[in-house]
Amino acid sequence: MTAVTPEPIVKIAMGSAAMVSLGFIEQHGDHYQNGEHAAAFLAGKPGPDLRPMLRFFDQISYPTWQKLADAVRTGNGQAQFGKFDKRQQEIFSAGVESFSGPSAAALATSYDFGRHNKVLMSLAAPALFSLRS
Repeated sequence: MTAVTPEPIVKIAMGSAAMVSLGFIEQHGDHYQNGEHAAAFLAGKPGPDLRPMLRFFDQISYPTWQKLADAVRTGNGQAQFGKFDKRQQEIFSAGVESFSGPSAAALATSYDFGRHNKVLMSLAAPALFSLRS
């Protein structure tokens, strides 16, 4: 028995309806726009701004994952550290900070580092974490 898959337009309509029901987008006639929930994270509203993280996934992470099969087949890794151009490094640093910054800030305010006289910073973490903590 062959499964019948809906046409692409039906899939889009179903996905859109789901996002409307969750409050991620709002529907106004035939037009859609960010809903309150999406705006809180994607449109620079107060609170966590996840746009840098999405740029990181779009420009750095996702393209690397698209090459996974070749990396496994050839045995050649996809390491990019040290190979970023200036723009890619800015995207990487901003993206990593956007999704790990809140955790780093929470750790800095909730853990007593007083008994430690040395703290190891990961070279991959932007220096901003230590400056903001």
